Amino acid sequence: MAFIDERYQLHKHTAEEEKKKQRTKKKNNNKGMKRFDAREAVIKALESKGLFIETVPNPGQKLPICERSGNIVEPLLKPQWWVNCQSMAKAAIDAVKNKELLIFPEISEKEWFYWLENIQDWCISRQLWWGHRVPAYLIVIDGKKTEDTNSSNWVSGRTYEEALAKAQMKFPNVAKDSITLDQDPDVLDTWFSSGLWPFSIMGWPEKTKDMELFYPNTLLETGWDILFFWVARMVMLGIKLTGKVPFKHVFCHAMVRDAHGRKMSKSLGNVIDPLDVIEGISLDKLQSRLDEGNLDPREVEKAKAGQVFNNLPFLVKFYCFLNHLNITIMIIINFKNMRLTLCLSCTHCIYRKQIFQMVYLSVERMPLDLHFVPTPLPVKINFRITINGNNMFGCLFPLSFLL
Repeated sequence: MAFIDERYQLHKHTAEEEKKKQRTKKKNNNKGMKRFDAREAVIKALESKGLFIETVPNPGQKLPICERSGNIVEPLLKPQWWVNCQSMAKAAIDAVKNKELLIFPEISEKEWFYWLENIQDWCISRQLWWGHRVPAYLIVIDGKKTEDTNSSNWVSGRTYEEALAKAQMKFPNVAKDSITLDQDPDVLDTWFSSGLWPFSIMGWPEKTKDMELFYPNTLLETGWDILFFWVARMVMLGIKLTGKVPFKHVFCHAMVRDAHGRKMSKSLGNVIDPLDVIEGISLDKLQSRLDEGNLDPREVEKAKAGQVFNNLPFLVKFYCFLNHLNITIMIIINFKNMRLTLCLSCTHCIYRKQIFQMVYLSVERMPLDLHFVPTPLPVKINFRITINGNNMFGCLFPLSFLL
């Protein structure tokens, strides 16, 4: 969604400096004040002139809060480094159309073409403390920096010496020893750095033995959600800098999500340790790990709710007559997503029908046919899901811990 100024083509104006102090061309009492103090001062000034009407709540506005510092995040206009991606995007589109690069499943090709046919300039600079530093240098003459908003005063290079040689060529009438450089403190966008990964780890730009043997690679397996953000960037940069696609095949797997439909993430506390799946763990201990982490208390409660899952009490009551009830992980596949849910399964062969009903009822409102394949329990419960004629197989593994 575009900002209001972009939607109505308004002039962009920065009212704050980097240190969050008010800036103004005219001398007044607000100049240099902290932004929150200045806003209160403006209200008082309006009241004193009889211009103030009222303040009303704005429930529709979402106030962005930094999850690390707790500070309010506000936009601040700053010069950035941009890359024109038109020619690189066309090369990436042609690579797929010419079958030089194959994407599976084929439905993901539509997403590929949608992103690249509507490509925009790419902002590759970030104001962070970590990352690959942008290899751009501002020219300094006799100790005085040139205007940093003029792109002609900047040079780039793989090394300081290379960039310095370019700067000296730009100013031939200035003594060489009077010219120095000041490197931009910004760092590269993470996706730009990771876009170089397929060939940078092989020793590029040098013609190494690894580049000869292992580039381009054969298969990239990744989630469909970063098909553009990572895969397309690797392809664009690979073709541009090496003349070859970085891999021949791309396989987009489904996303693993929790009971709330959110991506599995350590920062959300909704991941499952594979060792717990293998060795087993009590529900109390599983939830105690959330209290030991650094999650926000609200996220802890949501993560615990996801571990228990809304239907669990119903299933406990429904199967309470069984002697052995185990927690298991059930996979629900919906084209692009795999939803992991804690549910119950029994280890008695005589209750296979109930297990089948439990699996079937858990797949809510999905256009699929579910086929139960009996196997000797308690090893595992196999099932097959058919979605639009495509078969997907899965299984439920009863774990070693009891409720």
